[in-house]
Amino acid sequence: MPRQHLHPEVVLDRSSSVPLHVQISDQCRQAIIRRRPRPGTRFISERRMAAHLGVNRNTVHQAFETLLSEGLLSVAGTRGSGLIISREILSHCRTNFPFLNFVLPLKMSEQLAISNRRSLEKIGGVMDRAAELHISVNILSLPSPFLPAAQISQWLDSFVPDSLGVIVLGRRDEPDPVFEALLDCDFLPQVFMDGMSDRAHVSTVAADTTEGAQNMAIELLRRGHRRLGIIDKDFKKGVFDYCARGRCESIAATAAAEGLTTRLVKIGLQPTPDDIAAVLDGFFSSDWRPTALFCHNDALAFQVEAELLRRGLHVPDDISLIGYDDIDSSQRLSTINHSRFTMSAETVNIIAELSRTGYAGDALHRTVPTQFFLRPSIGPAKDIPVSA
Repeated sequence: MPRQHLHPEVVLDRSSSVPLHVQISDQCRQAIIRRRPRPGTRFISERRMAAHLGVNRNTVHQAFETLLSEGLLSVAGTRGSGLIISREILSHCRTNFPFLNFVLPLKMSEQLAISNRRSLEKIGGVMDRAAELHISVNILSLPSPFLPAAQISQWLDSFVPDSLGVIVLGRRDEPDPVFEALLDCDFLPQVFMDGMSDRAHVSTVAADTTEGAQNMAIELLRRGHRRLGIIDKDFKKGVFDYCARGRCESIAATAAAEGLTTRLVKIGLQPTPDDIAAVLDGFFSSDWRPTALFCHNDALAFQVEAELLRRGLHVPDDISLIGYDDIDSSQRLSTINHSRFTMSAETVNIIAELSRTGYAGDALHRTVPTQFFLRPSIGPAKDIPVSA
């Protein structure tokens, strides 16, 4: 692998009373601390920097000597071999008043208006864990996606240089140049909560559905169930790929491994009663008819139950029903869930760990377990007549 190089962007103000060598050292220092390059990364040579800026090489030499004395740079081997990033770089990147940025896709008031209890647990978990680690939390909402590039850059500069890292709760509709610009800051630790990314530098915390799905399958098999219909939501893949997009596929694979036969169908993100009726028609008019249904979340399960009742089918007497999220206050719906408090706390742990030991581009990927809650919506298997 070729050795990495760091070439800071330096802009000189020749009309300023600040000496040129101080301007160079100040901007180089800011670039080093902001980008957190790995120790041993080659630094631009005095000769190239002087030629690039159109200044005397002695001016650049004076600036680099300052950075050497501060411990940001060190000599690569013998004198004259060039400069590299010092081994002590992380100590310079730490701040006496550490804070992380919690980026919301909407304004806080708008976020609260659309959030359910589970979403609020994510916010609360970040605040609680950060407080335990004595880290302040700066809550940011993404500004307008129609901002000009210069204003997007100003928004990033308002928090990125001093931030330990960024926790991202979700995304807006795409395309979103503001969100893309944030992701392009590959030197800044970033964590997607309950989301995945194809960016190598973005850390993730996701739910592992294995344990919850296994226990669900065991309880269904005990009651004679062999055929599980799965109703999934059709998420679009994006730069923030919600983990919920792959939830049902994962649960289907685990249930099949445990001995159930499964059939998965997708439905729109905002399904109408007609959409749900069409899905059930597809299940009940075929030779393969499920005796239990798993729905992408509890809210969808409630909608499915309403359509079942319209057809004269009752849960669990005629068919068993399972959801995800555990939001049923009546404690009637069997469901799988994961702790949002644990998930959000883990995002803070990742930021704290990367700020202590990580360098630009480092990422960590962790999961939290799921749990199955057995409730009255699961009963003995019963075959449903064709076209119920």
